Amino acid sequence: FSILKDNAQILFSNPSKILNFGAGHGGISHLFWKNNFSVVNVEFSKMKIKYDERWKQYTDIDQIPFDNKFDLIYGSHSIEHLNNLELFNQKIEALLNLNGFVFWEVPNGANPVNGGCNGKICAPHTYYFTRAYFDSIPNFKVIFNKLFDSNNLETDNEKKGSVIRYLGIKC
Repeated sequence: FSILKDNAQILFSNPSKILNFGAGHGGISHLFWKNNFSVVNVEFSKMKIKYDERWKQYTDIDQIPFDNKFDLIYGSHSIEHLNNLELFNQKIEALLNLNGFVFWEVPNGANPVNGGCNGKICAPHTYYFTRAYFDSIPNFKVIFNKLFDSNNLETDNEKKGSVIRYLGIKC
């Protein structure tokens, strides 16, 4: 939340609409709702967590009408579980306003304990990301692309960074 407040202030100065992909129990959606954001959650698990007074909830991103546009699409530890990243990226780009933001938090695939650099797929992850991947997403400008270690401290060491946090803007 603080990364967004520091690097995407425009979201907090205007009424903004966010999509939380892989929302789980709501997590950050509660913070956005408390800060007067319009919130839509996508949670594909069987959890029965509903807050009808706070947000609209879907079980699949395909259920969201494509005329529904967002200022921020957020996902924490969700996109590494996808079946088709290319198709998902097309959907995200279609749902995002021009100059809208995406924020992804994913396990760092270059970290030996995360499974991505040992040549094996470690269920339930289907994708392993590196910072280089986020630097190369077409039609997005990188605002923030950093590694954090297991103590949540920023690091430049690809092998010690357990998590990547990426913020980009659609251009």
